[in-house]
Amino acid sequence: MKRCGIRPATPEEEIEYYRQKSLFDAHKIKRIILAKKKN
Repeated sequence: MKRCGIRPATPEEEIEYYRQKSLFDAHKIKRIILAKKKN
């Protein structure tokens, strides 16, 4: 049974949601660090 909505319904979906979010944030941070190294 899956509930549709903006918020993750089940704990599994919540884990996946935050995993994707942290991967995205890590990618941004990596790009910032690389940009700083070039200067």
